[in-house]
Amino acid sequence: MAIKKHKIIVILDWASLNKDVQDKAYRMARLAKLGVADQVAADRLESEISLDDEDMSLLKRAMAQGLAEVVTMCGEYVWNTSHTSDNYIINDKNVTLTLMMPVNFNLAGCESLGQMIHAYIVAKAMTEWYRYTVPARVEEQMLLCENARREIQKILGARVRMLSNVRTIEIIVGNDEKPTVTMLYAMSNDYYTEVPGTGDAESLNVYTTNERSHTITANEAHSKYGYVGLPLGYTPLIAGKKATTQIGKVVYNDMVYVWWVSDEQYSSDFVITY
Repeated sequence: MAIKKHKIIVILDWASLNKDVQDKAYRMARLAKLGVADQVAADRLESEISLDDEDMSLLKRAMAQGLAEVVTMCGEYVWNTSHTSDNYIINDKNVTLTLMMPVNFNLAGCESLGQMIHAYIVAKAMTEWYRYTVPARVEEQMLLCENARREIQKILGARVRMLSNVRTIEIIVGNDEKPTVTMLYAMSNDYYTEVPGTGDAESLNVYTTNERSHTITANEAHSKYGYVGLPLGYTPLIAGKKATTQIGKVVYNDMVYVWWVSDEQYSSDFVITY
């Protein structure tokens, strides 16, 4: 009999990770090289400080080491068909990690798993960089690494009652533009705190679009709240504002979607996008 598994796909935006690491390293380099203990004071000084090639090589190598340690942490769950190994510095736009989790894995941890992996890699890179630049900060970064490690292990070990079906879940982490996906949306004169098509919001019709943006029609006589459903890792813009209110999750096309609602009612046409 086939063993049922959840297929968890973690997509790490490597450019976002790289930017985060470089930003932290640059700020510490400014303090260290200027001999200023106060970041605000350092910002006032007109000095051109940049990370040299040796710094960049060290940071990138440490990021790759951090990713390798994450793969080791997730070892028993990692799905890979490769039979080769190398020590190349990672320059890809995205790095994908596929995990085959038990059917009773707690899917509630999916949203935070990618974020904690991101946090671990950043902390690991900074730990290695501080060893050679600001040794006094190493212990602090090692603590951040250990905290992130514990959270990752806690998420991987979380279990719930057995489920009757399995799902493929995609987690996308980072700030750069995400791949195009199917966007769910709805609109209503009323404000609901439940997912469209369920509970009190059962009467709401749910629509789909494969475009990255859609215009919802509204006017003074028929003002509307906008409802948007997107995969985990995506946050919509509603009328040009980043959505902040989540109202629930659903599974659509074997992916976990998060539903968002606008914080205000619009009396003229507005655009939903991501």
